Amino acid sequence: MQAAITSAYEEIANEVGARVAPVGEAWSAINGSGVQLFADDGSHPSAVGSYLAAAVLYATLFGEDPPEAEHVGSIDTATALRLRSAAAVGVLGDRDRWRIVDLSPSASQ
Repeated sequence: MQAAITSAYEEIANEVGARVAPVGEAWSAINGSGVQLFADDGSHPSAVGSYLAAAVLYATLFGEDPPEAEHVGSIDTATALRLRSAAAVGVLGDRDRWRIVDLSPSASQ
């Protein structure tokens, strides 16, 4: 199912010249690794899932690694680092696919 969703998002993004924030792809990469992405209801994201989504959005919007951010709840520092790293690799490792533009000051020189 995730592959079909991602494909549809990519097709639409290519048609309109938009970026894709591959949150679902990041979830797929992390899911099953002992990190609980879903809340107890099995439908909504847990704090960890929300943190991962935010890290993907940051990488997509700013074209850079998500910085260390304060977090609340049960997310330990090692898990937060793992999620930020997964987001950075997933987004920035395939800039062309997700249509990510480097917005850093050095990119414009």
